[in-house]
Amino acid sequence: MATSIAWTDESGSVTLTNGKPVPGDRLAGWLPMARTIGPEGGNPVALGSGITYGWEHRVDFGVKFSLEYIPQTSLRDVQRLILWLLRGETSSNGGEGVVTLNTGDQVGNSYNCRIWPGSTPELEQMDRNQIEYRLTLELLNTAQDFMVCGYDEQVS
Repeated sequence: MATSIAWTDESGSVTLTNGKPVPGDRLAGWLPMARTIGPEGGNPVALGSGITYGWEHRVDFGVKFSLEYIPQTSLRDVQRLILWLLRGETSSNGGEGVVTLNTGDQVGNSYNCRIWPGSTPELEQMDRNQIEYRLTLELLNTAQDFMVCGYDEQVS
């Protein structure tokens, strides 16, 4: 399966890719994230031992990555994706803002995700000559599980 981000908004279904052949379609800077969700203000420290104690309600798993070399012809879809993710963060509708991230790695990892709370998608032009763009996202795995992406060879 090729690297892509897919979703369905009020205008229809969209699959965003950079259109490059393998290995040029790979996600860049894959950085897994995890955080515990517990009591407000962090966990308290015991007076006698100085050891932190507390509990966690859940663990959130996510990832930060970039989709690079996005052609100018895909900018409308990129803007739709950004709006879809941002609107989903404040929506009470459980399906709004959810995307499918297909890593395109050797085992075909695919994740249903929404925007990582408090993050903002970043779009920047990365190649002025080719007019290509980089979209950097921080996404939360809706399955509350680790997010792995492994490619079988290095790209320089």
